[in-house]
Amino acid sequence: MKKETFAEKLARKSFESAGVQRSWKVHVQAFGPILEPAFAEDFQTRIHLINALNHISNRDLKTGLKKLQLIEKACETDADKAAFLFCMGLCMEMANMKEEMVSFYQNSGEYGHSFYLPYLKVAKAAHSDAVFEIAEKNYVRAIQCLNAIRSNEQNQIILASVYTNYASCLTMMHRYKEAEEALQSSREILPEQCGRTSAEAILEAAKGEAGKARALTEKILEQEPALYHTANKMVNDILEKKHPHFAPMALPEGWKAEFWNWFISNEAIFLKNLEAQDYAAVFQMVQPKLKEVFPFMERNLEFAIEPRENFYQITFADFFMISLTCAYKELIEAVPPSLSARWRFDTAR
Repeated sequence: MKKETFAEKLARKSFESAGVQRSWKVHVQAFGPILEPAFAEDFQTRIHLINALNHISNRDLKTGLKKLQLIEKACETDADKAAFLFCMGLCMEMANMKEEMVSFYQNSGEYGHSFYLPYLKVAKAAHSDAVFEIAEKNYVRAIQCLNAIRSNEQNQIILASVYTNYASCLTMMHRYKEAEEALQSSREILPEQCGRTSAEAILEAAKGEAGKARALTEKILEQEPALYHTANKMVNDILEKKHPHFAPMALPEGWKAEFWNWFISNEAIFLKNLEAQDYAAVFQMVQPKLKEVFPFMERNLEFAIEPRENFYQITFADFFMISLTCAYKELIEAVPPSLSARWRFDTAR
């Protein structure tokens, strides 16, 4: 057994004091699975960790961030790194810095921790941004973490909710059988849950089950009237083939030729910017044009540009939207031969 230095003895004594232990237990109660394995014999760093979390919880984020910088230098094990990155994500979340929050939570997950919360935060953010494959992966990981811990009423409520969100994600990925199974798991855990009927109604509409979908929307009106308008509109749009995620949308005559003529007229500018590695300038030109071509889109159209040996590869993201999948297919099939030497086009989810 390693012999403690005098400084280590003082740190342990301080960590074991009543006041510090009270704070530690509060944070462990909230974040136990990711905190308890971290810095197991490093009491000084645990004290820094407690202080950082105290400041973050009090929204003194500047001081909390300074304390976390002390912790980063002490990270040795995967558990240490997972806890540090989680706390950074928590700080970013409190600062309403969504992209940074997601990045830190994702990086924390790469160290294999067993705390459901950061996986769930990433899943919900990805779901909101229509990055459904990332959302699915993190919903599954959150479910695994929750299933692995001792069950209590609060955990059951959370688990049922995660299954419902997971079902909604699967519905948007057009994996209806798996969505049904996720909803069934949610029901088995918690027979009654706010918001689940909306997920069920949208799933039935996506499957083309108009009678079941409308019956469920009536149930929403009776039991959860605040959710009725949004759910009913989405159900009606899906059933009437007006929802771009679930049906192709009509586009004006000549839309493909218009886009490609515009692309050809600006090709020299694109190539000049790409050769200068100014990808942002190209995105700023192409994104608004895509939005103009696809007026049914409410979010920005995403795409990637990858330089290859003799050409540039552009990959359009279709977000699992049937309207975009169909439209991009038509658009790519109509690429003018004059572009084929310098450009390639495809789609991805």
